[in-house]
Amino acid sequence: MSPSSSRGRATLPGLLGALVLGAAPGPCFAAPDEPAPASPWTLPFDAVLKVDAANVRQRPDARSPINGLLRRGSRFRVTGCAPSCDAPGAWALLGTDGALRLALVEQAPPEARPLEELPEFLYGKVLKPGADVRAEPEERARRVRREGAGEVLAFVRDEALLARGWLARPGGGFVSTQQVRLDNPSAFQGEPNPSAPMAFLVKDAPLTAGGVPAAEPLPRFSRVPLLALEARTVRVPGGTLPRAAVRLAFHRPRPPSIPSGAKWVHVELSEQVLTAYEGDTWVYATLVSTGRADSEDTTTHRGHFRVWSKTLHELMAREGQYFVEEVPYTQYFHGSEALHGAFWHDRFGFPVTHGCVNLSLADARWLFNWAPPALPSGWHSFRVLPGAEPLHVVVERAKPGVIPAVPSEAVGAAP
Repeated sequence: MSPSSSRGRATLPGLLGALVLGAAPGPCFAAPDEPAPASPWTLPFDAVLKVDAANVRQRPDARSPINGLLRRGSRFRVTGCAPSCDAPGAWALLGTDGALRLALVEQAPPEARPLEELPEFLYGKVLKPGADVRAEPEERARRVRREGAGEVLAFVRDEALLARGWLARPGGGFVSTQQVRLDNPSAFQGEPNPSAPMAFLVKDAPLTAGGVPAAEPLPRFSRVPLLALEARTVRVPGGTLPRAAVRLAFHRPRPPSIPSGAKWVHVELSEQVLTAYEGDTWVYATLVSTGRADSEDTTTHRGHFRVWSKTLHELMAREGQYFVEEVPYTQYFHGSEALHGAFWHDRFGFPVTHGCVNLSLADARWLFNWAPPALPSGWHSFRVLPGAEPLHVVVERAKPGVIPAVPSEAVGAAP
């Protein structure tokens, strides 16, 4: 799934959305014979927003480029003020990461937590004819608004409320579970620190040895070492597997355009596999779902790209086709094409998207936290600035990699 660009995809609503932040309150002068009131701010301090969302500027200047986005409820650190905390129209400084108007923040209550520490959302699709959002988790409570059938909504994780048959919306309000079909995200997770080429099974398949298939097939999403690649089978410890049942992950050489020691990922379109590297060291391998190749509008483009924005959750919508809230762990690398988590399907290993690279939630979380630069604590979105170390993304259809020689005693070993 991917937000749209000039090719007809939906407008990016997160980091690039223009937010009306409002004017700062006017100055308040003390009476001539009275001392100026003491500042309520003691630096540094933990803060939360008083508004739903606010842009962070690169510098304390309303004309400075946008550097990121904060959202209500998330705890973040204010390290200073410009020109001072008592000045009219003062700016809150967020370390070296940027600044926003001090009038938009307040001291964080003790229970406030950074956004990245909050539990992941629950997700569900609104059933026909639609869902009522109530002011309280009661059928007779006032209806706040109506959500359309087919929309995929995010809900705050609250097991006690869920047991009562209700779901809490992040921005307030409650929806009955009878009006929503909750998603059950895939439990699939890739392989850390691979040491040799491997085969991921994308469907149950029997391991065949001596022409005799095993009574019980290896289950989907199993992974086994790859020993040899043949026309219609792959050889693995203990026998062979059908080539059509597996996707192959190889160590890929670092392109000369990627600096030594840089973090980068390789997305192989034919195999639907992502491999991750620190310089020349292979650190992760997993299955993905890329764009369908049946049209220019849904393909995942090939090339060497750099992640330009990281967003903890992103609204992705396309009129008449889909509406999905809070898509997690989103990293944009080519226009609106992004690496992100997908909770709505379990078809990793097959191209099914509108151009993005889908990962399981566990894989997307790992990749988001591993990839540079780190999202500042408490932030919702962060634009990768010029000069910062980015995550490099290579997308291509590559030939199978090198399969190292395997000791003869390993050939007959069971996976």
